[in-house]
Amino acid sequence: MKKSRIKNLDLRYFAIPFAVILALFSVFMYRDVMQRVTGMNEELEQYALAITDRYTSSLLNASDAQEIIEQLLEDKLQIVSEAILILEDRKDSDKLTEIGERFQVDEIHLYNPSGEIIYSKGNKYVGWKAYEGHPVDAFMKSGAKYLVEDIRKDSESENYYKYAYIRDTDGSFIQIGIHTDKIRYFLDRFTVQRMIDQLADYDYIHNLMFISSDLTVEASSLKEYIGRQAEENQFLKTLATGEIHTERTVLKKQEVFRVCVPVKRNGYNYGVLAVYWETAESSAEIRGIIFQGVVKFAVVSIMLFSIMYYGYRKNKRNVQLAFYDELTGLPNQTYLEDHLEELLTHGKQKKVALMMLNCNNFKVLNMTYGYRYGNDILKEMAKKLGDITGKNRKIFRFDGDRFAVVVGDYKDKNQLRELGEEVLNLFKHPISTAAGSQFLSMELSIVENKNQKNTSDKMIQDAALALSGINHNEQFAISFYEETMEDQLKRQDRIEKALRECIMNPDDEQFFLAYQPKLNLETNAVIGFEALARLHVEGAGFISPLEFISIAEERHLIYELGNLIFWKTGQFLTRLKENGYEDLIVSVNVSGIQLLRETFLTDFQNILKISDIRPQCLELEITESVLLSNYELVNRKLQQIKDKGIRISLDDFGTGFSSLSRLRDMNIDIVKIDKYFIDKIVDHGEDKLITADIISMAHKLGLQAVAEGVEERKQMDYLKKYHCDVVQGYYISKPLSQNDAILFLQGV
Repeated sequence: MKKSRIKNLDLRYFAIPFAVILALFSVFMYRDVMQRVTGMNEELEQYALAITDRYTSSLLNASDAQEIIEQLLEDKLQIVSEAILILEDRKDSDKLTEIGERFQVDEIHLYNPSGEIIYSKGNKYVGWKAYEGHPVDAFMKSGAKYLVEDIRKDSESENYYKYAYIRDTDGSFIQIGIHTDKIRYFLDRFTVQRMIDQLADYDYIHNLMFISSDLTVEASSLKEYIGRQAEENQFLKTLATGEIHTERTVLKKQEVFRVCVPVKRNGYNYGVLAVYWETAESSAEIRGIIFQGVVKFAVVSIMLFSIMYYGYRKNKRNVQLAFYDELTGLPNQTYLEDHLEELLTHGKQKKVALMMLNCNNFKVLNMTYGYRYGNDILKEMAKKLGDITGKNRKIFRFDGDRFAVVVGDYKDKNQLRELGEEVLNLFKHPISTAAGSQFLSMELSIVENKNQKNTSDKMIQDAALALSGINHNEQFAISFYEETMEDQLKRQDRIEKALRECIMNPDDEQFFLAYQPKLNLETNAVIGFEALARLHVEGAGFISPLEFISIAEERHLIYELGNLIFWKTGQFLTRLKENGYEDLIVSVNVSGIQLLRETFLTDFQNILKISDIRPQCLELEITESVLLSNYELVNRKLQQIKDKGIRISLDDFGTGFSSLSRLRDMNIDIVKIDKYFIDKIVDHGEDKLITADIISMAHKLGLQAVAEGVEERKQMDYLKKYHCDVVQGYYISKPLSQNDAILFLQGV
């Protein structure tokens, strides 16, 4: 059932929300980290693309510059060669030397039509003739007017030159050359490799490559790659599509970010510029972002777990406090009420019964050995009850020394009785505690849910009612609830309410005193009355004193009721005094509860003072049972009462358990012989009666003997014969109202 699960506080109620929140937070953190990482990558990519684009522009510009310089050199060579061609004095080696210095050319050679040098700057190679296959021979035979060669190695000096040729009309031609040291000074600054080397000095660049359209690495900042074939698909894609491509890859066992940019102009692809960026710093930043994300996730997870766990522990503690008994760990009364209500209203079980277990002597054990000992007893009781738990049985601690067992789907009443006996049998043997073994007196009540309209409160009430109906002197008793018990409870409740009304309003006529005359057998005169309490409840009639006195004691009203009796007795004594009977004595019954009250003497004296009662006109009657458990204390109080001039009478003598040896030490004045012995006078011969012995014993102890319940002449004669002092009973008079008592005294 849902409520039961809540009271058990299933961890899933906290674990599932925790997992859901954690999962959502994980997704959020993952997306946040990925967005930041993606942002980092995009930032790196944008930065790399921007730089690479600049590099590409630089390469193209360098290429353009190189072409321009080469064109300028060619133009210079052409101009110089044409200028020499038109000079009249060119056919002089010294003149050629002067011209070379003027135009800053290193070599000037004048060839005749057969390819022999006839004049030369510095007169170095005069007489040298071009041979078959030589570049000079090739120009000579080409018939071309003008030619500029690429840089080549000179066949004679082993130096590198850039040569230009111009042919005269007679077939002779001029060769001029510029040493490559001068040319490279200009051109090397614009070569791809030189540009690559310069650009590679930029921070975070791991390598720069220029791959030609035939996938040959023409230039690289890492020289070992120069001349290799680049076969990666990225280069092919870049060449094929003419688009920029980026990717993360590995170069020389190091993770890098590669950007491939096509180098093209006017629709022609010269090749691909590949820039390899170091990713150590960005990777470190990414790892930092991921680490921060992990730390945040861990911190939030720990905080969330702590909050959820704290909430779980706190709620579990609250549930424990609200629905579980802290001492025994069993579900408590609140849980019992909810559990029963759930079974009665929503449960699928057809039959539900409630057992209530009570320990009769628990209060005595608590008072005798202390509450800690009592707690140990309760813990052991809870452990023993654990032996009967099952699928359709649940144990609860109801309150104090009471436990409850809820039983479902049982067969019949006999099965419930068997289970009840099983429960009681758990306690047939003494319970072991740290202080030793202890026998427990147990009783059990059982309530069945016969009425489908029952509520949990009604079942608990009925179980308590059935428990209260058990005779507490009978150990290990089982009582099934019957509807008549409720009627009895209602009757007791009505009586209690009536008693309370009378206590609150002393003039209430529901409660009154009847006065039975006492006759002195020696003088044949009335010496007083016994005040007898009477209660009339509307709808219930007259209530037996035994019944309402018992209820007053159980409901803790006896002390106040006793004071009310004293008060009404005082009114009667006042009226007797007003009518001239101030020497008469009225006896009043006092319960042990009254007598043991610490304030009894003080309250009693106040009533005497307010009512203006002379102590000598009052007699208190106590029963033998009052003396049983508190003899010393009660006897001391009796002496204090006697010291005030009030006489003490021991009521119902002979039927109790007083020790005759103690009778001499009792602080009493009168012995009232129980009606049991007076009734025997009618049915037995004198030789079989001990009534005379009781009278004699009382006299020997200096006590007055009073016989109550005298109803026949034979009893009167016997009591007179054996010198009984005082008699009372229906033979003399029934109990009388105040007015009738006065009239009785007046002989009317």
